[in-house]
Amino acid sequence: NIDIARGAPYAADDAVKSFRLGQILGKRLTEEQHTRYLEVEMPFLVSCIRMSYNGMYLNMEKLAPLLYELEGRAELLDSRIQMFNGKPLNVNSPLQLSNLLFKRLGLPTTARTKTGYSTSKAELEKIENTHEVVGHIMEYKELAKLISTYLKAYPEYIGTDNRIHTRLNPFRVITGRLASTQPNLRTDNGKSIRRLFEGEGEHVLLSADAAQLEYRILAHYSKNRTLVDAFSDQTRDVHKEMASLIFEVPTSEITGDQRSAAKNIVYAVIYGASPIKISMMLNRPVDYAAN
Repeated sequence: NIDIARGAPYAADDAVKSFRLGQILGKRLTEEQHTRYLEVEMPFLVSCIRMSYNGMYLNMEKLAPLLYELEGRAELLDSRIQMFNGKPLNVNSPLQLSNLLFKRLGLPTTARTKTGYSTSKAELEKIENTHEVVGHIMEYKELAKLISTYLKAYPEYIGTDNRIHTRLNPFRVITGRLASTQPNLRTDNGKSIRRLFEGEGEHVLLSADAAQLEYRILAHYSKNRTLVDAFSDQTRDVHKEMASLIFEVPTSEITGDQRSAAKNIVYAVIYGASPIKISMMLNRPVDYAAN
């Protein structure tokens, strides 16, 4: 978007400094790390660059109806939240939400911030079972994020080829998950939004996943017999078996919610979650979670 006479020197300077830094940091790599860098990381980066250039086709005909639907749901939730306040309330205001939850309704207080008690998702999850309005607020916040961050932002990034050319970065997230910016295409709770992306014309989209990769690595290094035996038998459901151990219920009686909770808990443990976090996820005492 700028004149080449201005952009070229800036880009060249970026490249030269990166090259010099690479010469210094490259000497710190072990032989194994250097091999991984050349044979795994760099080829993957090239693939990400190619994907960014090719872009992702977004079906605009499906976007407008979805936006209308989500905005309608958000308005309904907003009106329900307003009923509990008894007077006009800006649901997007943390201070006004805090006044509703902790002063008007007298709910258990959350962590304090500079302006009052926190109304972040993590803090609201702690008091979700104390009043129905908390669930309404959490759902509203999620919808508001999907609407503003994704649905309303995507059209601004569509190029002349009707594709979104997001910037893919395989090195941004410490867990190794692929990140995207300008715009962000990653959303955990937006399956309906992900369905807007399609294979254009006769092309199709292929979704591939290394199934339960972290789980299998955990089984390999921990040598836990329950995990190892479960993965050795394809007829067994490892998530149900872990849920059975966690909730002390036979696998035949495990519900879908319990299976999902167990799955999330084990992944949280793998990534270093504290007993306090686990106790919140289980809705059990910290001592129980620690064991």
